[in-house]
Amino acid sequence: FGGADTDGDLLATTNNIANDCVSGMVLEIGNSVISHNTMSNNLEIGLYINGYANNISYNIANYNEEGFRLEGSNYNNFYENEANYNSHGLFLTNSYNNTITRNTFLENTFGCIYGEEGNNVYDNICFSYTDLFFTRISVWMFFGLVTAGSTIGLIISIIKVIKKRKRKLKLERT
Repeated sequence: FGGADTDGDLLATTNNIANDCVSGMVLEIGNSVISHNTMSNNLEIGLYINGYANNISYNIANYNEEGFRLEGSNYNNFYENEANYNSHGLFLTNSYNNTITRNTFLENTFGCIYGEEGNNVYDNICFSYTDLFFTRISVWMFFGLVTAGSTIGLIISIIKVIKKRKRKLKLERT
């Protein structure tokens, strides 16, 4: 995939399903909208992005090695995504000045967000039943949340997570 067309208009990558592949979606894209995609049960990465100034929202990446990976990606807005039951929820490599907010990372083996310093990370839900995370943190290296230098405002509320899961299960049953 490319980025903006020759006229500078935004391109959109939306409403795709990429399940049971080696990697779900691999995008080298800039100044674009990447939303409402589902990438699950992939051997490696759900969604890989190498790009800049993208709006990445409302995507689901479950049961992959890495849910999402931003590599060489700067100035992206990454919000309202879900990455559950992966080894890593979001993995950042050589990626700076990204805003990562209001995402849900549940039951990822090696952590919610792992990567570079210099990103703005706040208001994300990060929860694992095996490692109960209930604190406001500034740096969390051991669990691979974020490396030093990032702005973090992560508050975990077990009640909010349980209510969200119950609501989702109730909707699935009806």
